[in-house]
Amino acid sequence: MATPDEIEAWVRLNRAELVPRKMARLLAEFGTPEAILSAARADLARVDGVSRANCDRLAEAALWDGWPAEQATLQRLGIRVIPLTSDEYPGRLRAIPDPPLVLYVRGNLLAQDEYAVAIVGSRRATPYGRQVASELARDLARAGVTIVSGMARGIDAAAHQGALGAGGRTLAILGCGVDQCYPPEHRGLRDSIAGQGAVISEFTIGATPDKWRFPARNRIISGLCLGVVLIEAPSDSGAMITADFALEQGREVFAVPGNIDSFASRGCHQLIKEGAHLIESAADILDALDLSTAALEDAPPQQPSLPFPLSPEAEQVLARLGPQQRHVDQIAGECELAPGQVLSALTLLEMAGAARRLPGNFYVRISPR
Repeated sequence: MATPDEIEAWVRLNRAELVPRKMARLLAEFGTPEAILSAARADLARVDGVSRANCDRLAEAALWDGWPAEQATLQRLGIRVIPLTSDEYPGRLRAIPDPPLVLYVRGNLLAQDEYAVAIVGSRRATPYGRQVASELARDLARAGVTIVSGMARGIDAAAHQGALGAGGRTLAILGCGVDQCYPPEHRGLRDSIAGQGAVISEFTIGATPDKWRFPARNRIISGLCLGVVLIEAPSDSGAMITADFALEQGREVFAVPGNIDSFASRGCHQLIKEGAHLIESAADILDALDLSTAALEDAPPQQPSLPFPLSPEAEQVLARLGPQQRHVDQIAGECELAPGQVLSALTLLEMAGAARRLPGNFYVRISPR
């Protein structure tokens, strides 16, 4: 375990915010953070890729006088600093080409987190996407898999919530300091994750959610995992950056298909064309990773029954509904019912808490509360 003085040196070095591969070259040359911070400028400049600006940042880090205040903040918030050389540092993450210099951790990292899968996707997720993310996370958590995501709106939040609801472990990798919360409305979610897993960042205490930090943190999401699942990922999304990192790191890539005309799923469809695993259930993921599906063979907790009996027409309509949104006309055509009968049945299902109406006369099935 690192001493307090060693932790201080790692924190100082991390404040320079050099790209990880430059940090790796500096550590290879000088051996320790203390040696880097005390090295002569001329010696630093001889290391391949280290610029004048990098030397300036290292000099600022060496002179930084904020450690006592930061140490007090770490203790007050229950945040630990885990350096790259620590036995607590996740081994799978250490092995990637550009591992973080340190991890700031609120919560706990456990040995079982080696069996982790990331679930990522659009911030502007549809009800279908959110439900699939939640259900996959729930079932994977039931099988003992730790769910990793980025705590963003949409797919990320649904994945964390699915794991938490199943009593499983989940890790949130932030694009800001662990003392910050982004998006701000996820403060409660962040606290739940810290209590049932960990909230993690490579960025210093107080680091704000600047745009450039999010692509950088995506390599950590994939680096911690055996595989990455994409749900509703547009072609130019951050989730696709995570998929690229996963491929570079030798991880499995999984994609959930959507409607063929869905802009939100174009990235997923592109990945499937390029050889990513098309998945329809948690069992598909577990099989591909050679993990047991035995936990999924147990019946899930029974859903509450509907509050009152349904008409035959409503039963027929309910059988056609799922997490993928469907239009009234499509339902009517499949049920061979008049549109008025279908609308009456859908109204009954809404009252029973079994269906939800979306804009444009689309409906999805939900579990009754």
